Amino acid sequence: NIGNWWISNSEKNLKKFQISPSTTLSARGMAVFYEGQFNPAPGAAHSFALNSAHGDKIILSKADSSGKLTGHRAIVEFGAAQNGVSLGRVKTSIGDQFTALTKPSFGVDSPSSVSAFRKGGGAANAEAKVGPVVIHEIMYHPAPLPLGAGTPDDEFIELRNITNTTVPLYDPLHPENTWQIGGGATFGFPQDFQLPPDGYVVLIEFNPAKYPEKTASLAKRHGIPEGVPILGPLRGQLANGGDTVALYKPDPPQGLQHDDAGFVPYILVDQVTFSDTAPWPSEADGLGATLQRATANKFANDPVNWKAAAPNPGRANRSAEMADTDADGMPDEWETAFGLDPNNSNDGDGDADGDGLTNLSEYLAGTDPGDAASALRLTTVNLANGKMSLVFEASQGRLIEIQSTPALGQAAWESVLEVDVKSDGPQQVEVDLPAGEAQFFRLLLVE
Repeated sequence: NIGNWWISNSEKNLKKFQISPSTTLSARGMAVFYEGQFNPAPGAAHSFALNSAHGDKIILSKADSSGKLTGHRAIVEFGAAQNGVSLGRVKTSIGDQFTALTKPSFGVDSPSSVSAFRKGGGAANAEAKVGPVVIHEIMYHPAPLPLGAGTPDDEFIELRNITNTTVPLYDPLHPENTWQIGGGATFGFPQDFQLPPDGYVVLIEFNPAKYPEKTASLAKRHGIPEGVPILGPLRGQLANGGDTVALYKPDPPQGLQHDDAGFVPYILVDQVTFSDTAPWPSEADGLGATLQRATANKFANDPVNWKAAAPNPGRANRSAEMADTDADGMPDEWETAFGLDPNNSNDGDGDADGDGLTNLSEYLAGTDPGDAASALRLTTVNLANGKMSLVFEASQGRLIEIQSTPALGQAAWESVLEVDVKSDGPQQVEVDLPAGEAQFFRLLLVE
């Protein structure tokens, strides 16, 4: 029952919009509130609209039946938002994150009017919006030079255009407003700079025009292909203990009808906040490797989508985006290694070892499709002192959600906990068991 709770965008005035007293949410259910409800009188103290140019926050405050605040709140903050792009929660291996989505999922699709659109009751969030340009490789802590000679100026950030069209890194209608790098190091792209389809650009920590020989030496050491743009200098340095790299693009300037006419909103395109400790790979921390994106079109800010490998700027990351000739969801390399046919699109539904899991399921779970003992399933359940000890096999880098229900087919499955698998092999967790009640458990592979 969320009746009488409050929604606001101001910590100074939490009681702006009050939810109807009769509002309840079913398990895993949703409720949608439209601007026509929370902004009925623009400019009035009890009304509010969300600021897309500067970013804003939404505060949900719990209240009792009389509307008195209990002190429990949920808060989401977000930056500037692009017109027509919604923001929402997505699951990652390090918890939920709030980001731009590929499409809205709260209103009615293809409505005939605004009022028709507002009849939507909500749906599961779409996937995170990725691209058109992504952060693809990061050298944040170059290996020290021999004999204590210091650290080379080898820090770099590589971007990649993941589309099949040229992307201008500036606002075509206002070319003076260019894309920017933010975070621990900053950079503003020059006017008229464009990235061709599947093109790369490498940003370095010194000015390549001022130091052409030094730039040529860096390009030779790292094998940067001829023709790949090398730009700089990055302002500031990425911290060796972990930092943030963010890519922003300019939105059109605010018009004369706005109080901040001329202000240029900057939209977050891509961002990664990395660390030098697990679950991030340690080999990129001064040992010669770089952080490389495993799959270019997957959400950036998740350590499972990054690996450490030898520097590879200006090219596709090694073994990152594997070929899948028959488009069955299983890479050719994996199918060949496990005796499957990379040219047969039907073997994804097969069960080579007869363990009840399809070959595609085995690939996604990181298990062996030829070994019935290698499978994502609960293998041991022990009961002691009112707690369940659950044991299952899983592979490193997977995010597993444990769900439970008191009655199969009669009650909804509910999330008990999420397990970020740190190493291959048996995983053991403990969960509370309600006294005197039967309880069923299952595993859900999230990522």
